Amino acid sequence: MEEKPERLRRVVRTHGVEVSPEFLAGRAPVTVPAGTRGTILLDQTYLTTAYPELTVSGGRGAEITLTYAEALWKGNEKGNRNVTEGKVIRGYLDRFLPDGSAHRLFRPLWWRTFRYIQIDVETHQAPVFVATFPASDYVYAEVQPSRELCHWISGHVRAFAFFGGLPKILRPDNPKTGVKSPNYYEPDLNPTYQEMAEYYQLAVLPARVRKPRD
Repeated sequence: MEEKPERLRRVVRTHGVEVSPEFLAGRAPVTVPAGTRGTILLDQTYLTTAYPELTVSGGRGAEITLTYAEALWKGNEKGNRNVTEGKVIRGYLDRFLPDGSAHRLFRPLWWRTFRYIQIDVETHQAPVFVATFPASDYVYAEVQPSRELCHWISGHVRAFAFFGGLPKILRPDNPKTGVKSPNYYEPDLNPTYQEMAEYYQLAVLPARVRKPRD
């Protein structure tokens, strides 16, 4: 049996994403914004067996599903395999969970048999870290890969560097990442967040619950 690289032939339809004509030729990526559900249905135009490969950059926390079928369905019938209008895909699937790194290659461990491949992508909202410096007009903001503690702490460090100084008091709005139990007078902080505050010699006084402008 001969094995050789081949590209998929045709984009049947898309939903929620824009696909460049150069995508199938490998000369343009498809970008899926945060908080989006996107679908791309591809047609190889003939039945084949292959190890499909998908290269992804970013997208930590997203979910990518590849569904394979030799024909599309309308109700309980396949009918003409060349007809796609009003039909949906049913078949075996693979699910890929990106870790946010660049140029991650997905390839199943065993070949797949298909004519059609549908790529479904669901991304989540990217958290935004925002900090302001007291008695100034300076605002620092960055989009973070996730709400994990490491990104929360790193956001503070980069904000301090941007401001070129340190405040005496940190007043977060009670995110669970840094504040385990909100209390205006004796907040229960995440130990790592507390260690960061002690390292920079800062007091942490979270804003009152439902009153983040304190």
